[in-house]
Formats: sequence, structure tokens, C-alpha cells
Amino acid sequence: TPAAATFRFHHLSIDTSGDTPQACFHFSEALDPRAEAHYGDYLAVEPALTPAIRARGGDLCLAGLAYGTDYKMTLRKGLPARSGARTEQDETIEVSLGDRPSAVALSGDGFILPRVKGKGLAVETVNVSQVKIHVLRMSDRLLPSQIRSEGLGYEPQAETLRGGSLTRWQLRELLARNWLSPVWSGTMDVQPDHNRNVETAFPLPDVIKPGQIGAYLFVAEDAAHAVHESFFRAKSGDEDETVEEGGDDIATHWVIATDIAVTAVTAADGLHLFARSLASADPLSEIKISLLASGQDVLGEGTTDAGGQVVFAPGLMRGTGANAPSSIVAYGPAGDFAILDLNRAAFDLSDRGVSGRPATQAIEAFLCTERGIYRPGQTVELMALLRDRVGKAVGETPLTFVLRRPDGVEANRFSMEAQREGGFHRSVGLSSTAARGMWAVEAFVDPSGSPVGRVEFDVEDFVPQKLKVTLETTTPVLSPGEPIGATVEGAFLYGAPAAGLAGEAELRITRDPAPVPEAKDYRFGLVEEKIEDQVQQLTMANADDQGHTEIEDVLQPPAKTTAPLKAVLSAGLFDPGGRIVKDQIELPIRTLPLLIGIKPRFAEDRTPEDKDAQFDIRVFDDARQPVARQNLEWRLIREDHVFDWFARRRDSGRTFYYHVVDRPIASGNIDVAATGPAVLTQPVEWGDYRLVVDDPATQVATSVRFHAGWFKTAESAETPDKVSVTVDQASYSPGAIARIRVEPPFAGKAELTIAGDRVFETRAVTLPKEGATFNVKVSPDWGAGAYAILSLYRPLDQGRARDPVRAIGVAWLGLDPKPHTLDVAIETPDKVTPRQRIVIPLKLDGAARGEPTYVTLAAVDEGVLQLTRFHTPDPADFFFGKRRLGIDIRDDYGRLLDNSAAVGPIREGGDTTLGGPSLPVTSTRTVALFAGPVTVGPEGTAQVELDIPDFEGQLRLMAVAYNRDAVGRGEAKLIVRDPVIADLALPRFLAPDDKARLAVQLHNTDGVAGNYHLALTSAGAARITDDHPLDYALGTSERKLDNVMLEGLDEGIASITADLTGPDGYAVHREWQIAVRGAHYPMTVEDTALQAPGTAFRLDAPKLRPFVPGSVTVSLGYSAFGGIDIPSLLQSLYQYPYGCTEQMSSVAFPLLYFRDPALLGRVPQNEGLRARVQTAIDTILDRQDASGLFGLWRAGDGEASPWLNVYALD
Repeated sequence: TPAAATFRFHHLSIDTSGDTPQACFHFSEALDPRAEAHYGDYLAVEPALTPAIRARGGDLCLAGLAYGTDYKMTLRKGLPARSGARTEQDETIEVSLGDRPSAVALSGDGFILPRVKGKGLAVETVNVSQVKIHVLRMSDRLLPSQIRSEGLGYEPQAETLRGGSLTRWQLRELLARNWLSPVWSGTMDVQPDHNRNVETAFPLPDVIKPGQIGAYLFVAEDAAHAVHESFFRAKSGDEDETVEEGGDDIATHWVIATDIAVTAVTAADGLHLFARSLASADPLSEIKISLLASGQDVLGEGTTDAGGQVVFAPGLMRGTGANAPSSIVAYGPAGDFAILDLNRAAFDLSDRGVSGRPATQAIEAFLCTERGIYRPGQTVELMALLRDRVGKAVGETPLTFVLRRPDGVEANRFSMEAQREGGFHRSVGLSSTAARGMWAVEAFVDPSGSPVGRVEFDVEDFVPQKLKVTLETTTPVLSPGEPIGATVEGAFLYGAPAAGLAGEAELRITRDPAPVPEAKDYRFGLVEEKIEDQVQQLTMANADDQGHTEIEDVLQPPAKTTAPLKAVLSAGLFDPGGRIVKDQIELPIRTLPLLIGIKPRFAEDRTPEDKDAQFDIRVFDDARQPVARQNLEWRLIREDHVFDWFARRRDSGRTFYYHVVDRPIASGNIDVAATGPAVLTQPVEWGDYRLVVDDPATQVATSVRFHAGWFKTAESAETPDKVSVTVDQASYSPGAIARIRVEPPFAGKAELTIAGDRVFETRAVTLPKEGATFNVKVSPDWGAGAYAILSLYRPLDQGRARDPVRAIGVAWLGLDPKPHTLDVAIETPDKVTPRQRIVIPLKLDGAARGEPTYVTLAAVDEGVLQLTRFHTPDPADFFFGKRRLGIDIRDDYGRLLDNSAAVGPIREGGDTTLGGPSLPVTSTRTVALFAGPVTVGPEGTAQVELDIPDFEGQLRLMAVAYNRDAVGRGEAKLIVRDPVIADLALPRFLAPDDKARLAVQLHNTDGVAGNYHLALTSAGAARITDDHPLDYALGTSERKLDNVMLEGLDEGIASITADLTGPDGYAVHREWQIAVRGAHYPMTVEDTALQAPGTAFRLDAPKLRPFVPGSVTVSLGYSAFGGIDIPSLLQSLYQYPYGCTEQMSSVAFPLLYFRDPALLGRVPQNEGLRARVQTAIDTILDRQDASGLFGLWRAGDGEASPWLNVYALD
């Protein structure tokens, strides 16, 4: 037996990519990441220093070393692994760190250099005394055709208007295109600081001559190793044997020097453009602006007014393809030039309260149904209210409705003529084979246009709930080892407490992907860490007499992890039929002292290759509040995939697996402030990467994976700095004055914009540091309301160089919806008894006398509504509630280059789940009543009649009212129950010979105490076999449980009746039905024999014994050809048990040709041959997807062969 491998030191690696070197000792096992490991005690370094020590995986890394220093490092014996193993001997390693290699880079991710107040472009050097610089210009005429959403470039190596580098080969290819003309070349002296980064500004505005408008390519090299001047003078077609494909990188940067800053606001009423001076932040007039299409045609031209604004009509923004708006170019009278890409991502203002329903369309429809879930074959009551953008009824426009299946395929389409007051109602029937899943109805004003309204509902086989269970907690945050404070309240939906019911509770610990709600798109924890959910069963007693119980347990410590965790706490009670009704809440678990969040500044975890990848980094404390943190360590790791090929034995082929090898690329330290994110920028080549940021003091770490190269990805939205904007009221009446208070982070010039889906008002203002208050008159044209948007700009000659230059604040100005709201009061008693007709009085408040007003009323089982957490339709909130900000804002302030460096001297020189027939009857009723639209009387009253069925439970009454100017809703609860309830809990179905024990419940909620007798009878396909007396003495509010046995007899439908009698002549009669269907699919047994003349045929009785008596049909046929018995074959197909597309086609196809019912023998003819074929066609069509292909079991399952599609189509 080989000896077990010992824990040992493996090798040392040195990372010199950062400002300070880092040494990492690699061990054969994983180390203990906890501070309690005290790895510093096992490390001796000469000359003495106190390094930052970090243990991660099998690596022990030391940061804080110095270049140009020789070290002697000793790892002492006994150093522990995470497993508890220890090293068996001392290890001494000598390390000699030389000087940092010389380097030249260009700082900053922006490309706009202020022409007036800018110091220049910052050049970052290490151990370099002189930099060779070339400045080349691309004409403004060529520039718009080369700009894309990710910047300026050419193929195959796309370049952006950002810092980075090009290989010599790439730069040579760019020069060979003759796009660039030389402007300046020479050297710049640098004051080196040995082994440290030095930033020196090159005064680019000073070398640009007047009239030289365009973008400038800035090239910087170490003068001691620069390429020859002839390299920049080479023409297209010249060969240079010294330049290989790839080669050394050269620092390059695209720059536009300008004083013009353009802000674009895209809205429903057009494109609003604002031009300001970067130097003074004042609006700029007389700026000529052109709107360019993707094909470089000029869509429109204009000149800014005194407020620096120009507006392009909305029609110019609706082009597609080559006519789609692409960019803005601006020219100033002083020779300034600016360009703004309209395809880049708009600002992300989601952290500023701009959420809500999407912005208003010119016409939109509120669609609603009376519930959120249906069984196949049931009817959907569809309502639609059509309104304009300010909420007034559109009564002269017809609507087209499209019913869509779960796969998006159109199942039905119907049109309705224009309705008075814009109200539409239609009962939409679902087929008995309707696909299970989420259906939708869309409304169209223009059938070829976009929908103006949409509503979704679920189609499933469901059982209504009988209980309401509420789970609440007094502990907003959970900690390991601490009690879980939670209570459970249960009640029957017919109004009585769920006394004595048993329940269960569990807690599932899982990763929390969004532990800080305000930190949208940030990632937390190590992405490579796999976290398995942990489930903890909790202790919960039975409910007491009031239906109350508590969870009595403590949170078990979860496995150690770097990721934030949350607890999904669920608890429920079992109804008398054994079905559990649950409630669920989510609670954060505090296991980490802080959180590190990383947000990539690119979409879909993909960034262009050979460019800078940028990340926002923030730190949050255990209360999830942003905090400052110093000296976080970061590492950029390339993940190389190594493929291992293996031979396959079964077919002599080959297959492969792969493993990932980590290759450190760069590392360093970063400080994070509490006021905003720190930005980490690193260049990346093609490949897969992982960025890791950790805090050595707490061992908290986060990582993200991303890919560089190949795929073009959308730029992520920029998040501007914040301005505090508040308003003095929650809502306003039209004509009122809204007071808007602004508390700015700095003094400056600002643009106050009032906007929703369009711009209503703009105002140029000046903001002092102490803030200001502005008055705005509220307009009814705002509809539901508008946003006050304050864009603040700091002049570049004020403040520090790294201070923000632009900040944005937003506040909602809502209009009071009361003038447009109808309040519906539903006057109902506390409870009624079932099996009667009742009249529901409605009283409407808010309708003008004589104004035609209508109301609908739905009464739905609360147990059905609870399944989907259905909310009562609220048209007032839909039309007059808060809207999402409907404009997009873009500018290039975020692309300003850093302006803090000192200037340097320069020198020039299988089975179906979505369909299939449902049960012929269900043992549980679905109660959903609907009436209307009903005309409201002149006094604002209406009366609605409802037929209450045999039902014990709670109905939610939901009213929707509307007239020309207002809409509204009402809601009430109605308990429906007998004074003494007799209820049975039945299974969904039975098979012949099945035996089911039915729970019998008697509950005296309002009846007289005394003796009650229950008589149960059965008829049809099942029978009750118990004969024990069902006599019960019931006290006030007492509930008793019993059970009886039900046995399935034959296939068919069974009826069960219950007659409860008691004191004072009390009598209640109730009925249920249940389907009894075969335990197996139909079978066909066929015998073929030659019958001689004069002989008789007799059926062999033993062949019938395996079958259920009465379920067998025998047919006898004669044919001149053996095996061709048409009646028998048709009957076999008719009863074929399975229902894939092939089988359904095979069943229906022959019936098109053999239409004689006699040929089918004794098969039930209740639906007729034609109806049977039509049913098959409808079901097959339900399986056709949007491309026209049929699925084998359901639409889009991809299992149907090409020949089957042809067969089904025939």
C-alpha cells in the first residue's frame, strides 16, 4: 500500500505586475483561510518587514515587498493545512527582486480632453526618463462612420475611444489605411521616481492647431526603445520585416479635445439636445448640431438656442437599418467639435426611484381577468379599458384581441367594436385540451402594430386551498445559533380558526444573489465556490384553539462560505384532507462581517479583447450600508482550459474533458470610499478571466468571471453621481405649485427637466453649495405625474481634479388620482349560506351625476386566488399610479480624461405536461362568478345578482368601475357557510377496485349545540362501504373528524350525497362527483382463425376473466383476407390509449374515410365521428409552434420527425 502523501511546500512564485511585488508559496493542500491559523507565526523574512499575509486555497501570499531588494524567507516546521496536517520541516528560500521593468502606459478610460482648462493627457511611466510621442489626427468627416457603441475602430482589431495599447502590427495596419495624418512628434521629459509609477501630463491642446477638428490618436513609447520614425511614414503596401503580427504593445489613446459637452434626452416627443461648456458649465448657444443615421446620412440639423438646447422631431428617431439615428456631431464657433454615440447604453438611474409601470403610450388598455388560474375547459372573463395617455376613455376605437398559448403561438383572435366609455368585456372559453402553462391575451388598436395591453393567466389542473396560512417573523435578520422567531396563523377560509391542525416547517439556506437591494448588478462571494442548499427541519407544534402556533428552533450554523446567505423559511398546516397550505418568507443570514461587491462595466460578462476591462467595487458592512475600506487586495487571473482527450471503447472514437489552470496576470491594492464605487481598470487580451477582490483582515472575498474577445457586447449603463432631490408633497392637484428642494454635492450650473415619457419643461439654473428650492407649476398634461430631473455640472476650473463633474438627481411629482378615481363600496353581510341567489348592492363615489358609468363584479373562491397570489384588478393604479421614467439620458461626461497630472516639458522634433384531456368531472369545485358590465344608476348605485352554489369557504368580491373620466375598484370578503358544515375530502379520481378513506368533517360554526346525524349515499361508479353510524354530538364552535371508505366499482362517474340533520329541524343537503377511470389504458386482444363451412364460433369465456366485468366489448367480423378486419381495426384505433401527435393522427385519419358509425361497433357515440375528428385536429394544432412545426407531445418539444410533421399536416 503506498504511503499517504504528506502536506508540504511545493514552490514559490513572484508577481511583479503591481506597484509592489507579491510572493506566493504554493502548498500541496488547501490552507486554513481563518485568521486563527496565525500563519505569520510560521514565517520569517530577512530583512525584517511586516507583510500582508493572505491564505487562499493552497496559496500563502505575502504582499508589501520592495523592488530592488534581496530577501531570505523561511517557512517554519508545523505550518498547518486546513485538514489539520502540518509541514514536517523548515523551508528556506532566497528571493532577489530587481528593479521594475521600464513601462509606458496612458492613464484613464475616457477620451474627451477639455480644451480650455485641461492640463493634458496623463502618461504613466515606470523607470523611464523620456517618452517618445506621436500625435495623429482622424478627420471629423471620417469619424462618425467609424464610431460604434463600443467606440471608434476598424476591423479586424476594433479600437475604442479609450486608453489601451496596440501591437506594432495593429498600429502599422491602422496607419496603412491612410486615415491618419501626422500632427506632432517629439519627446517629453519625465522626472522618474525609482520603481514607482509617475504620471506626467502631455499638453495636447497646446499642440493642436486651430481648425484641426477631429479625433487624435496619441502614441507614447519609452524613447530608449521607440520604433523608428520611418514606421509612421510608411505607406500602404510598404513592407517592414521588423514588424511581426503581434509584437510588442505600444501605448495608444484616442482623444477629442473640446469645450463642448452634449447631453441627449431621447423621449416620445423627440430628441432633446443640450450643449454646455466643459470649462464654465454654462449653456452654449450657436452650436451647430447634426443628427446622423447609421448610413451616415444627415437626418436633421439645428442650432442651439440661448439655453443651449435644440430639439429634433420624433419622426427622425423612428428610422431602422441605415436610417436609424446613430450619432450626434456638434461644431462650435471657436473651432470646437464633439461627437455623441446614440447607440451607447443610457444612464442607469434605477437607484434613484424611477421604477414603476412602463411609461404611457398614446393609447393603452388595462386588461384584467377575474382570477389568475383556470382548468382546461373553463371560461376566462376578460375585461379591457381603453384610455389615452392622460387617462380619458377612448370610446370610438375598436380593439382586436389575440389569445396566445404558453409557447406564444396565437390560439384565437377576435375583434370587438368600439364600446361606450372604452369598456370591453368578452367571455373566452378554453378548450378541454388547452395546453398547461402561462397563457396571455393581448389587445391591439392596429392589428399589425404593437399591443396596447396584455394580461396573463395560468392553465393548470389545480385543487383550491381551504386554509389561509400566514407566516410572520419578529427577527428581520438571522444569525447562526440564535432562535428563529416566527409565528404561524391558520384559519379555514369559511372563517373559523384552524384549531388543532398539524403542520410542518423547514428552513432552506441558500446563496443570496442580491444581499444589498440598492447595489443592483453587483456580485458577492467567490464565483468559483459551489454552495449546496442546506435544509433544516424545524420544530412546530399543532395549532392551538385560535389557529396559532410558533416555530421553536434555532438556526444551525451553515457551512463556511464567502458568499452572502439567506434563509427561505416556509411553514404550513395540513387541511383535514391532508393537503398542506404553506406560506414563505425570506430572511438574510449574517455570517460575514462585511461584503465586497464587484460590478463589471460591461454586459453579459463579455468585454472586447485587447482593451481595458472596468469594474466598480464597493464594500458594505453587516447592516448592508456602504463603508470605506482600505487596502483591499485584487488579483486578475486568466483561466486557461486544458483539454484532455480520451479514447472511447464503444466506438473507437475520442472524447475529451478539460481542467482549468489559473495563471495570475496582475494584482494590487485598492481603497474604497463609502460615498461611491472605486473603479478598477485592467487591460485584457482574448481569453477567460477571473477577478478576485478580498480583504486580508476578514478573509472576505468576491470574484467574477468574464470573457474577453470575439463577441461584440453591449456596453453597460453608466451610473452618474447623485444629487439629493426631494419634493414637498406626495401628490399634487393640477395647477398647484410643487416645491423641489435640491441638496447638491457641489456648487455648479444645472438643468432642471420635468419629464415623463416626454419632456414637459426645461430650466437652466445655478446651484450654490448650500442648495436651493425651485417652484414648478403642476400641469394636467403630465397624466399620472412627471419626474423632476436635476442634472448638475461642475465647471472644470472649480474643485479638485478628481471631483465629479456631473451628477443627477430624480424625484417623482405625482398628480392626485382622486379626481379620476371611482370608489366602489360593496355592501355585503358578514356571511351568507350557500345554495341561494343573493343581491349585492354597490355604491359608487366620484362619478358625476348623469355621467354614464358601468361596473362589473366578480366573486371568486379565495382558495383559488391564493394559488397565484392574485391581486384585485386596480385600473386606477394602472392609469394614474407612478410610472417608470420614460426617457433615456446620455452624455460623455463619464469619458472625460483625468486632469490631475503635472505637465511635463516637451520637445518637438416523453410524457405530455402541456395538454391532454382533463377529468370528465372534478371532485373539488371551482367557484368563480361574474356579472356585468352593469349600468350604474343616477344616484351612483347598482345591484348585482349572484347565484351562490353549494360551497363552503370565502368569496372575494371584486368590482371594476369606469366612465369617461374615471376608473375605480372595490373589494370585499364574503364568508359562505352553513351554520353546521358537513364536508368531505375526496381524492381527484379513483380506479375500479380502488379503496379511498374519505375525511369527514363536521364543524359547528354558527349552529345550535346538540346531536347531528349525517347520512351519506353513493350512486354510479363507486360506493360507500362503511356502515358505522355517523352520529355526532357537537358543541358550539366544535369541529369533529371521521372517515368513511369509498370503493371504485366501474369506469364512469360516481355521485355522493350528504344529508346532515340536527336540532330544530336543521337540514343541509350537499353533493359531490368523482371520476372512476381505468387503472390501465384500454387493451385490445385479437384472435384470427379460419372457420370451416358448417361450424359454429363460440367465444372462450376464460379469455374474459382478467377484465373488469362490463368493460369488454366484443366484435366479430369476417373477411376474405386474413387480418384485415376493418371494424376491429377502427375500434382499436378509436380506443388507442396514448396521445402523441402520431397516434392522434392515426386515430383521426381513418375516420375521415370510414364515416359509418356501425363500423365502430359499440364504441360510445356521444360526440359523433365528426366531433371526434375535430377534437383530434384541435389538439394537434395546439402542438404546433410559431415556426409551423408540430411537437410529438407538446409544442416545441423537438421530438417530432420531419415525416411526422408531413403526416400531421395531411
